[in-house]
Amino acid sequence: MRDDVPQDRGGADGWSGGRCFVNGPTVTRKGRIWLLPTLQAYRPNLLGRDILAGLSAGAVVVPQAMAYATIADLPPQTGLYTCIVPMLVYAFLGGSRAMSVSTTSTIATLTATTMVSAGVVAGSEDVLGDLVTLTLLVGAVLLVLRLFALGSLVENISTPTILGIQIGVGATVAVGQLPTLFGVDSNYSGHGMIRSIAGVVEALPGLNWPTVALSAASILVLFVLKRFAPKSPSALIVVGAGILLAAFTDLPSTGVQLIAPITQGLPCRICRRSPISPGSSPALWGSP
Repeated sequence: MRDDVPQDRGGADGWSGGRCFVNGPTVTRKGRIWLLPTLQAYRPNLLGRDILAGLSAGAVVVPQAMAYATIADLPPQTGLYTCIVPMLVYAFLGGSRAMSVSTTSTIATLTATTMVSAGVVAGSEDVLGDLVTLTLLVGAVLLVLRLFALGSLVENISTPTILGIQIGVGATVAVGQLPTLFGVDSNYSGHGMIRSIAGVVEALPGLNWPTVALSAASILVLFVLKRFAPKSPSALIVVGAGILLAAFTDLPSTGVQLIAPITQGLPCRICRRSPISPGSSPALWGSP
């Protein structure tokens, strides 16, 4: 029997009879471990595998987060912030080994649709500032739900509904990446899957074949490695090969588009701007 999984769920917060299971040893409520709980009962012999797993996960999460940022019509560096900062914070405070704390396709899609429906993309002078406002509003709602122990409400959502949402979001995200795979310009993020497909079809006359070949080769390598070398870090290999190609070949001359240099430093401009200032989009607050 595993010692990092509670056998009695007890309350919604994971406590049962004054005890809590935090990835190993059982601790009392009074002696609960708040800092670096995942290091409790950690086995040093797993360090090498964990480093390889971290590199492999990073090879997927970093470009994935940057892609999700573009889905939400945001600068790529926004994806870097959302995939790095939450993980660092959760590594110090969180105790779950299965929880996803990085950006997800669902968050990116909902952010894009919310910003588009609120008119932020078209009418805002500072999209990033409005994004901070939206983030704080969602965080406030989640905090209220936590304080009133309303997390169990999600259990009332039927499994077919959740499955339909997952399939719909996955399909929307996949369609949103087709312009990048084909090397065409089609910016319909947040307008729905059907409109995105129509935009891709309209842009097909400008198909860039080197980009298509590179995309197909990357996908093929992923499938081949998964089939014949399932234990190999296939994503890390593909990303590493892409970095080498971008560094030592002239891909832009063939029409393959590369991401522009990422702005360095912290988003201080966003920090200086109050998310509840009059410059924030009124649509995010429900104002006419």
